[in-house]
Amino acid sequence: MSAPAQYHLQWRGQRFGPWDLATIREALSSGRIHSLYQIHVDEKWQPLRDFLENLHPSSDPVQVAAKQNETRLRTEYEAKLQDLQEKLEQAQSIPMPGRPPPIPEHLLRKPLFVAPPVEPTPPQLPTYHLEIPAASARTSGLAIASFVLSLLFFIPIVNLISWILSIIFGHIALVKIRNNPLLGGRGLAMAGLAITYGIIMIIIMSAVFMELFKHF
Repeated sequence: MSAPAQYHLQWRGQRFGPWDLATIREALSSGRIHSLYQIHVDEKWQPLRDFLENLHPSSDPVQVAAKQNETRLRTEYEAKLQDLQEKLEQAQSIPMPGRPPPIPEHLLRKPLFVAPPVEPTPPQLPTYHLEIPAASARTSGLAIASFVLSLLFFIPIVNLISWILSIIFGHIALVKIRNNPLLGGRGLAMAGLAITYGIIMIIIMSAVFMELFKHF
């Protein structure tokens, strides 16, 4: 009966063995080694996990134990690493003499300068100035007639008709001039009405005074 094969193991520069397969399984089960150890097989180093998988591809209890041990070690390593990171963050948050306090994280993410949005300017279109000659305002004929008729107060009998026509033409001329900005002669119409109303008021007041003086 041949002696069992002997293997050398290595982890971080340290060598172990020679061990046979039973000793390796017992060390894996007890947790003294794990499946990340390097094993020397066929003149080369390879992970112990790969060697065991190739040796027993089926559900080997040693391989299962090795995987469980590897998972446990990895979990412990990650927990220790997380604990070290938390302790480091706590140490950095403690203010030290001569060291400025840490900058809050929300200020680090905030940009120092935000450029205002630039709105696109519309293209400048050429402007053209079209000069339209203003239409010359014409004088209202009714305004002229109202002014001329108001001056006929010195002609007997005719002045009564001229005053009535002057008042009618004057008011019609003012209405038309107000509705048509191109129509002139407002001053003539106002003058004709003022003269006519003034003469009528003078005549009425004169008649009233003469009637009053008869009783004295």
